[in-house]
Order: sequence, then C-alpha cells, then structure tokens
Amino acid sequence: MTYRDLAKDILHRAVVQPTARDRQSKVGPSELGTSCDYCLGSALTRHYPHLRPQRDDLRSKSFSLKAWNGTAVHRLLEESLPQAVQDTVLEDGEVKVWLEPEIDIYDLRGYGVIEGHVDLVLLVYGRDGSLVYAAVIDHKTTDMSKLKVYKAEAVPDPYVFQANLYAYGVAKLLGRPPDDVGLHFIPRDSNRPEDIWACFAPYQPEVAELALDRLETVWSRVQAGELESLDVSPECFNCNRWF
Repeated sequence: MTYRDLAKDILHRAVVQPTARDRQSKVGPSELGTSCDYCLGSALTRHYPHLRPQRDDLRSKSFSLKAWNGTAVHRLLEESLPQAVQDTVLEDGEVKVWLEPEIDIYDLRGYGVIEGHVDLVLLVYGRDGSLVYAAVIDHKTTDMSKLKVYKAEAVPDPYVFQANLYAYGVAKLLGRPPDDVGLHFIPRDSNRPEDIWACFAPYQPEVAELALDRLETVWSRVQAGELESLDVSPECFNCNRWF
C-alpha cells in the first residue's frame, strides 16, 4: 500500500464509519410515516431480529451519501442556531431554543418506548415569562427539483407524519400543544440562500395519532409472524429494488 492509498483509505473510513444513528436499533419517527407497511414492519424487527425471516436479512440498509451530508448539515446548524437566536431581538419578549432534545413519543407495548431527536424547538416568551409560541422544526436537505415539486404540490406525507409525531412528544414536555410544525428545506444543489425554504403548518395531533394507530396494527402483525404478508407500497423505492 502506498502512502496515497493509505490516505485514501483513512478518508474513506472517516466518511463511512457508523454514527449513533446507524447503531440505533429501535424504529424512529422518520420511519413511522412511510407509505409501506412492509418497510415499517421490517424496521420494527431491527430491535427484535428473531421476528425477521432469515432471507430478509439480505435487504439491509445501504450507506447513503445524501444521508451523510444531511447529518453534517444538522451538526452545523446545531452550532450556528444559538448565534442566530442571540442576534434576534424582540421588543416584547424573548426567543429560546431547544436543540436536538431527545423525547419520548410513544410507549409501544411489547416493543418499548419510541424515541426521537427533535432538530429544533423554537419558543417565544412574552414579557411576563409566559410561553406565547412554540414550533417544532425539522431540517431537511433536498434537491432543487424535488423542492419545486414540494412547493407546487405538497410536501411528502412521511415528512408531515414525522413533524407531527415530534410535536406529539414535545407537547408532553411543554404541558401544552405546540402551535406549529415546520420543515426547513436546504437544497444541496443551489448556491442561493433564498432557495432555502421553511414551511409551517398548525400542529395536528390527529395526524400523529393516525400514525401511532397504524404502528400498533403493523406491530401486532409482526408479532404474529405476518411480516411477509404486510402490504408493499407500489411507491416504495426500497421494496421495488427487491421485488
């Protein structure tokens, strides 16, 4: 091995080494909104591999450079957001943020507590110290072509479910529902800051509850050994690679 090869090997391993997220076995909020029951069921078996058919081990999750870049963006925002808040002055209140708080979302019987890391909880307090506004915000990296579709049509349902599930957990910590959920889209293929898009909608607990009801149904079927008979979504990219 030459020294150049050595350097290349070190750089490659630095990129592909597992993160804490890669080592997570429990299902996360980002997976609960998938349109594919089979993929949700498979994700649930990561924590209980004895419930997964042996042949399904072949369908392991591959490394994604897009996801790696997204993780890097999240870390940078975690560093830069405190300064952005510090530079914000309100005449009649104060802005505070929770960065990457770990929250309990739902206790699934026979499985365990579903947890998640919320990217950002933005809180605005009035002069009297009362909480007047709360928003749960999730950062997303994307491509301009996809972002144009999101703006023209709608953001993908899994994102809507994910944001409301985070808010469902945050509501327990706040002692009251958040006002808004937000998605902060940062395009990878643009050099224009104005192409960044933050969109907001009122928190909808019924959306989170719909995802949790479905989770209960899928988990019951997985426990009953029915993983392979769960519905496969025709739009599911992962499943269409294998079936």
